[in-house]
Amino acid sequence: MAAAYWRRSQRLETMRGEIRSVVLDDGSIVSLNTLSRVSVRFSRDVREVVMMFGEVLFEVAGADRPFVIRAAGATMTTQTGLFLLKRLDQSPLQITTLKGALNIVSGRHQKLELAENRTLAVGGFAVQHALQPGRVDDRRAQGLLAWREGKVAFHDDTLAAAAAEFSRFRGAPIQFDGEQIAQMRITGLFEANDSAAFARAVAHSLNLRAEIGPERILLSKA
Repeated sequence: MAAAYWRRSQRLETMRGEIRSVVLDDGSIVSLNTLSRVSVRFSRDVREVVMMFGEVLFEVAGADRPFVIRAAGATMTTQTGLFLLKRLDQSPLQITTLKGALNIVSGRHQKLELAENRTLAVGGFAVQHALQPGRVDDRRAQGLLAWREGKVAFHDDTLAAAAAEFSRFRGAPIQFDGEQIAQMRITGLFEANDSAAFARAVAHSLNLRAEIGPERILLSKA
């Protein structure tokens, strides 16, 4: 049984700027945003995916076996549904249920059923704000999934957070002339691989100056 289990394991990953969708043996679809990696391990009794890092959308097909996702010390179990997981560097794991529910176990004693259209941060081996998961409306869901169309969406996010998001894609890195500028906020939908166009739009809307070069983009006071 163990040998058969590991023979069917499969690693899926994406490079910088790459987006990839894979149909699994059970009909489930795993979509990986840029710089993501998962390992798929199916057996007769369980469908298991281990997420190492990145941002991954799981469209889980119904089956007679549970679908288990493991990431950041948490174990998430379902039978069917649509779920988005995101973890960059050592930041908390962000879990979003877009369709269906997840049973989450994090650490020894933290257990939670995350209902549909909810989002929750899991850090290390403890559920953060487990009693108050955030709600995800249709507009927010569309923004979270914008990467599937090669875009990034921001809603009252800091420029620093936006720069970190763009750093996952192709293009010159975005830097700031001072923390005050980095903490300015932006809302909008942008092409993920065009940090220069983003910088021009930000400069225009926030009255900043954008110095765009091949090695870096600098946003400073006008």
